[in-house]
Amino acid sequence: MTTTVENTINRHSVDEILDEYRNAGCEPDFGPEGSRLLVRLYRLLASTGQPIPLEQVVSLAGEIGMSRNDALKFLENTAEQGDDGEVRGLVGLSLNDHPHRLTVQGNALHTWCALDPLFIVPALGQAAVVESQDPKTEEPVKVTISAEGGIVVEPTNALLSLVVPAGGETALDSVEDIWMQFCQHVHFFVSAANAESFLSERQGNFELVSVADGFEIGRSLMAKIYA
Repeated sequence: MTTTVENTINRHSVDEILDEYRNAGCEPDFGPEGSRLLVRLYRLLASTGQPIPLEQVVSLAGEIGMSRNDALKFLENTAEQGDDGEVRGLVGLSLNDHPHRLTVQGNALHTWCALDPLFIVPALGQAAVVESQDPKTEEPVKVTISAEGGIVVEPTNALLSLVVPAGGETALDSVEDIWMQFCQHVHFFVSAANAESFLSERQGNFELVSVADGFEIGRSLMAKIYA
């Protein structure tokens, strides 16, 4: 018996895609303290390339008026942590091995999905280079992002796949939810043909956008975080 894969591949505008995400409850909001802590931890991971000890996270949280319990709860829902609780990654940025390599200030990190570096780098205030592969053909894709937010994409016609969860779902309940609902579907592709072939075998409501449009979508979704 043949199994039918429910699949839709769209080419909507940036505004239409943002509306889709917002209607699905997928616009991140960690509150004022959580947002400030996230940005501090992003910058610390990127500048050192080292895990952040748990007590250092708690200390940083205290500086912005966040209690220890609230900081631990924040990490529980957003972070990759080691055996001693140290932070090895959170909300897309990681020292662990993931498909998309991000180099900042000579430090090699990774991101959970292809959209992540497009919204993380603006928070760092540093130039960065993203190196990835088309999952269909393993051809390289490189994105250079300046400190001012300019991007250079190689190849220039590369595309980004996005997935929009069903209305009412939230993808930020846990790291595992983020990985399962988003990350496994969000990639760079060297061509539309590769993207359509790859996504046709997967279930979901997909969008194909230029990398530049992905950059705008990522920054817009994180606007509350970086305000």
